[in-house]
Amino acid sequence: METKVIVMFAILHGSAIVLGTWLVVMLARSAPDLASQGSEGSDGGDGRLPIPSSPSPSGGELPLPDSRPARVRLREPIQPGALWARPARRPHPEIDPRPAPAKRPLRLSGAETR
Repeated sequence: METKVIVMFAILHGSAIVLGTWLVVMLARSAPDLASQGSEGSDGGDGRLPIPSSPSPSGGELPLPDSRPARVRLREPIQPGALWARPARRPHPEIDPRPAPAKRPLRLSGAETR
């Protein structure tokens, strides 16, 4: 039984080595020969399409005619919120703006306190 397992592993490893060698040979044959290519038809070599260049803006003038400066420059030391006044707070509909009368503590009768 033990020899069957050893033979099986030997066949498995031998076939893996043979298939690996065959794969390396096939890849080496399919690789293009760089010396025979020369400069004819060479476009960089990786087979990808070239990246198209982005079109320039019409007119070519900078700054663009419809551009406006920003209201806040973030590089200045002032905080952006300091340039605008805070909006007034809305009054709460359930709160009366008049001060509430002072509350007196409840006094319980002597029988209820212990």
